[in-house]
This record gives sequence, structure tokens and C-alpha cells, in this order.
Amino acid sequence: MAPSWVIPVASLSCICGIAFIFVWWWFPRMWKKGTHEEFELAARERAERERYMRQRNLEAGITPEEKEAPTTSAQEKETATVSTQDKDAPPAPTHQAQIPSAPTPE
Repeated sequence: MAPSWVIPVASLSCICGIAFIFVWWWFPRMWKKGTHEEFELAARERAERERYMRQRNLEAGITPEEKEAPTTSAQEKETATVSTQDKDAPPAPTHQAQIPSAPTPE
């Protein structure tokens, strides 16, 4: 005859095993489904945004060629070049004042 704890332990083990197998089967499916839905949502939002921008540009009279080639003056280009060159330059040396040491007690 089996001890009294065998049946409850076996029942609980079966329930845990079935739950583990179910989660192992269910979770990857839902993960893929959720990822797929997020990509579809992002694609729909991107398409809607592009349609809106295209319509707004048409109403403003901007052609795609004008949008891709922004007009910049020679002075703006020179300023951008100078600021980029300054960023790559090594930092200027700084002179630090010497701090006098505290007097030592005798």
C-alpha cells in the first residue's frame, strides 16, 4: 500500500507538468503574434504619416525634389565647416593656479 502523500504529490506534479508544457507551447506563439502585430502597427503608422506629409507638402507647393535638396547659403556652409573643425580640435591647455598648501601644525 502507498503512503498517504503519494496521491496528492502525483496530482500536483501532473498539474505542474501540464502547466509547464502549456506555457512552453503558448508563450512563443503569443510572443511571435505580438511582435508581428507591433510591426504591422508601425508600418501602418509610418504609411499614414508619409501620406499626411505628402498631402501637406502638396498643399504647401513643395515638390519632393525641393524637399530633398534644402537650400543653404555659403555662409551657413562655412559656419558648419568651422564648427565641425573646432569640435575635432584638441582642447586648449588651461593654466591652473597653484593652491598654497595648508600650514602644517608643529
